[in-house]
Amino acid sequence: MGPANAMGMFLKVWRSEWAKLSRAQLATAVSASLKKRKAITPRMILYWEEGHPPGSTEELDGLCQVMARSRLSQRTVNAFRRSVLAAVVDRQYPEMNPARDMAERPDVDEVAQVLREGLSEEHIEPDAVQVAAALWELRSALARGRVSSPGRRQTARQQAALCYLRAICAELSFAVDWRVAADLHTANADALALHFGPAGLPSFHMEPWSALSKALGMRARRGGCPTSAQQLLELSRALPEKVPPSASGHMLIQAANILG
Repeated sequence: MGPANAMGMFLKVWRSEWAKLSRAQLATAVSASLKKRKAITPRMILYWEEGHPPGSTEELDGLCQVMARSRLSQRTVNAFRRSVLAAVVDRQYPEMNPARDMAERPDVDEVAQVLREGLSEEHIEPDAVQVAAALWELRSALARGRVSSPGRRQTARQQAALCYLRAICAELSFAVDWRVAADLHTANADALALHFGPAGLPSFHMEPWSALSKALGMRARRGGCPTSAQQLLELSRALPEKVPPSASGHMLIQAANILG
């Protein structure tokens, strides 16, 4: 995926999945942020999502203001700004950045694992634009694979990469809406169990139970949901034997705090 398409894909993921905005709602919000009150239309939002940069600095500033108000981190907003500049160059000189399909890389899982471990263990936040674009690309590749399979080994690599990237997006989207992050962790728990079994993937906190505990913990703490707290309590009692006792204890404390 080239820089222009990556820029557009991130905008689409943030708008539709993280901020939960329709194109009409985003158009209205950006229009309100412009000093000259220029009318931004849903068609213009779609044009941007197709990989065409905003037509002026004012439009870009207005869009970034809306992103910041959605509690997207300043680091991520700045990454989006850089992606717009890269998209301008990509549109003008496409031969400078030949599109490369990440899903077809033989090391796609290793690349995604490095990004995820950099965030979770070293607190190095990856480029959110590239992560969201890669996530969308892998989803599409796996959907196509149901019709035209790339081979079992590559499909397994893609599934692993998707889990790593989904975990990253859960961390990046948490500030925007914890419910989005919880849904991503739940989806990861299901995918890890389905494709990789109880042990999950060879990386910290990439087991099905760990992803599920994060989702339940968010719903219990943030949403004040007794059902989620009860499920967290039940999960803590049914953990595999190899899980450190501290993990079970942490879940018990979370559940007890909610249930009183």
